[in-house]
Amino acid sequence: MPTFPKREADAVALANAMIAGFQQNPTVFPHADVPGMQALRTAYDTKKSEQLDAEAKAQLITEAKDQALAALEDLMKNQLRQSEVDTSDDPV
Repeated sequence: MPTFPKREADAVALANAMIAGFQQNPTVFPHADVPGMQALRTAYDTKKSEQLDAEAKAQLITEAKDQALAALEDLMKNQLRQSEVDTSDDPV
């Protein structure tokens, strides 16, 4: 007997194949809960889409944060250089 899939994509592919097989052969699988499987697969699809959207937003926010940090670091470096010039006559 084959093992249950461990990878997400493989599990979804198996669910799709099971749904298709149950729908095509209702007399062979009279107790198959096709509506239940379809509902749970739809719920998965919705959450997967939400996850992808959240990952995209996180990537954009991370890029914006990195840009803000780079701008802050640039200003800090300029201010440190300016402070060195300001105090060059009195290094103490």
